[in-house]
Amino acid sequence: MKKAELIFIPLPGTSHLAPTLEFAKRLTDRDDRISITVLVMKLPFGNDQLTKSLGTNTAASHSTSIRFIDLPQVDDLPPSQLLMTSPASYFSLFTEKHKPHVRNIIRDIIVSSSNNSVRVTGLVVDWAFVSMVDVAIEINLPCYAFSPFNAGYLSLFRYLSTRYDDDRELQSSDSDLIVPGFVNPVPVSVLPPGLFNRDDYIAYFKIVQRLQDVNGIIANTFSELEQYSVNSFSCGGRFPHVYTVGPLLNQIKGPPANNNSDLDGILKWLDDQPECSVVFLCFGTAGSFSPAQVKEIATGLEQSECRFLWSLRVSSPPPHDHQSTTTNGDDLPEGFMERVRGRGMVIRGWAPQAEVLAHKAIGGFVSHCGWNSIMESLWHGVPIVTWPLYAEQHFNAFTLVKELGLSVEIMDSRKDHDDHIVMGDEIARAVRCVMDGDSDIRKKVKEMSGIGRKSTLEGGSSFDSIGQFIESLTANSQSRIRFIDVPEVDPPPMQLPMTSPETYFFVFTEKNTPHVRKIVEDILSDSDSNDDSVRVTGLVTDIGFLRMIDVAIELGLPSYSFLASNIGFLSLMSYLSTRHDHDQMGSVEFQSFLDTELVTLPGFVNPVHVSVMPSGFLNKDSYTIYVQVAHRLKNVNSIIVNTFFELESYALNSFSGGSNSYPPVYTVGPLLDLQVHQANLDNSENSQKNPEMAR
Repeated sequence: MKKAELIFIPLPGTSHLAPTLEFAKRLTDRDDRISITVLVMKLPFGNDQLTKSLGTNTAASHSTSIRFIDLPQVDDLPPSQLLMTSPASYFSLFTEKHKPHVRNIIRDIIVSSSNNSVRVTGLVVDWAFVSMVDVAIEINLPCYAFSPFNAGYLSLFRYLSTRYDDDRELQSSDSDLIVPGFVNPVPVSVLPPGLFNRDDYIAYFKIVQRLQDVNGIIANTFSELEQYSVNSFSCGGRFPHVYTVGPLLNQIKGPPANNNSDLDGILKWLDDQPECSVVFLCFGTAGSFSPAQVKEIATGLEQSECRFLWSLRVSSPPPHDHQSTTTNGDDLPEGFMERVRGRGMVIRGWAPQAEVLAHKAIGGFVSHCGWNSIMESLWHGVPIVTWPLYAEQHFNAFTLVKELGLSVEIMDSRKDHDDHIVMGDEIARAVRCVMDGDSDIRKKVKEMSGIGRKSTLEGGSSFDSIGQFIESLTANSQSRIRFIDVPEVDPPPMQLPMTSPETYFFVFTEKNTPHVRKIVEDILSDSDSNDDSVRVTGLVTDIGFLRMIDVAIELGLPSYSFLASNIGFLSLMSYLSTRHDHDQMGSVEFQSFLDTELVTLPGFVNPVHVSVMPSGFLNKDSYTIYVQVAHRLKNVNSIIVNTFFELESYALNSFSGGSNSYPPVYTVGPLLDLQVHQANLDNSENSQKNPEMAR
């Protein structure tokens, strides 16, 4: 593989962007032939400061291999209220609005890269932007979807694509789901809220459908962590290959600019605490609680008698979280800070989660169960108390507690308990449990931490998976199909197709032969001078352009004839070549052929009536062309036929006898665009079940 460029289109939210950029860095660190261009969309909401910090840090550490291009802003964005009612629908429309800009920029990149001897070898898009695969298909690029979620989450959405009653959204009254990739039944109460909203459900369903069109899915997990789910993807079906490349950790160092968090003070305080003695409470960039819940958390920490570091964010809740409100200093119980002085610290604002979890003083983590946070905690061997708040976090908590046995449950973490205030004594119990130094969960987490770290080293599962991904880029680079337009020529007389189409194509081929010869000579010359060790190994022509084999003979290339028809037609050609063994023009016996009612053809069990022969056989000029084609087929190296042996075994066996003078025949069919056929079938089925899903 020569120098290769990948184009990344991440969702610019921190939880998606951070692992995407870590994957980009892993690729460029692994293979210095790879460079990456990141196309950045600007969201009309979110924390631009954190997003810019991630981009700036990445650009600074990988300035020669990763670059960023800002996409033009779209004026007519989807209505902001749609984000409140149906986030998945919003991002579907958001993606469509950006497609023209993405298409133009990628085309510009391809042109500029080719001038620098760099080949664009693929597109990596966030799974929420998976419909960008349309752009990749238009430009003839492989496309990969990046999933910042776990393998279990992918298993869930693959299940949705095969769900029997996929014409309706889920209901809270539905029974538990039996999802391939899960040992336990999955309660509907832990599923993302969008699956209970009709518009969101349809948008998710379309995402899953488009995931089946990509060349592969990249997941931020490692196979040993979710072995059961990962193995389920190798059990057949139309889902693409899943590359498990995690843990991909957000290694951003220090707080963003203008943030009032005292990083040095936090780390100094932790330095003064005993090893594994502090429980860390942090609920992501959007996690916040009602004043009543804040008081109960403080009560629970006080009752636990454990050391703690609590990130108490003062921020607005996410648009889809209707339960949370902001907090302020008055929400803490009176005298709380004085009573916990020396063993507790409260952070207001951004928390340096990566650095905190890496500190030796941290012994437990009360988390909202975002997947990035889970990956960080497992990496550092810190057991988790699950406290999911929104989105897929309840599902992640279920996976950690019930499927993997790696976490402590603070309550039955299901959405139907969103209104429930977790009492202080429940919190104290969970904190004491996670801080137990001899617990089985702590031992399992420590063991999984070691396994996860080894997975990223040479010979590890994630290391090998990234290698397989790079190999797929190499294969795509080496097996690319390109198109070259042959210059137009003066066509044969237009009345000729009406009287003898075969003669028309004979003359048409003759007129184009000089241009084809020149183009093939240029390709040969370029290949000889190219340092990619590319060698032209043959010429494949349609049977209608068979005279083009003269070009192959002149240039010393093997030639192959492609027959879009069946072996039976090839048997007819073979018969003509023997019938006119000494008369390659076929003019002498044309009339005698017409006078024959039944013809015995090699490869046919029954005699063939002349009335079913191709219509050109009834025209002397066309018949002459057929005879010439029949003879020229003897001069190719082999014949490629769109059929399969079992369908026409009798006809095919007739070509294996010693009396047949035809070259080897390769049966390579059925040659169908299976992806298009399946997509049309899926769309037809979905349209019948639910016309709304087909729109």
